[in-house]
Amino acid sequence: MPAIKNFGYLWDRDRVFWGRPKVEGTLLGYNPSFGKIDFRDQRGVYLLHTSELKVVYVGQVGAGNQTLFDRLKAHTRSDKLWNRWRYFSWFGWRGVNKGNHKLANYGGGAPNVNGSSEEFLDEIEAVLLQVVEPPLNSQGPKWKDTVHFEQFDDDQLRRSDLPSIAEKQAELATQLEQVQKTLSRLKKGLKKGKSGDA
Repeated sequence: MPAIKNFGYLWDRDRVFWGRPKVEGTLLGYNPSFGKIDFRDQRGVYLLHTSELKVVYVGQVGAGNQTLFDRLKAHTRSDKLWNRWRYFSWFGWRGVNKGNHKLANYGGGAPNVNGSSEEFLDEIEAVLLQVVEPPLNSQGPKWKDTVHFEQFDDDQLRRSDLPSIAEKQAELATQLEQVQKTLSRLKKGLKKGKSGDA
């Protein structure tokens, strides 16, 4: 039985519904065998990546009452980190119950892990291969019983306070127009300056 039950790789923070007053956020993933699952209460380790996919932060969640969602949301507001990451990956030890499609509970907050040292080493190797993607390793990670979940968009994300793509495009168009006006004024000023020197 693996320690790492499931994982999400390179999820986009802009596709997370972070919630709004009186509405909890979600951290949705999808796998054909399990369907749509909310991983907001997952425990394990996580990484923050830049838009160029460079890892800039590694953290863990499992001690105390904090959840994966809590930690990630805190990083969106952190003075030091909020603008330093775009994607995140996570490796969780709470499995998914096939019956009710919810995260499994563990007494005392820790999973029961059985297996050989070879299986444990295979898991550590798989995590490193997944994240580092070393060019000289011809084979990718070998996940035995660990389930990979793709990111899934919450329907509420479309109704959230996040700006839509059209709003972002309009904002960028306005900024571009302002830059063009400033450049035009600077060019005129340079021309006047040159004609005054002559």
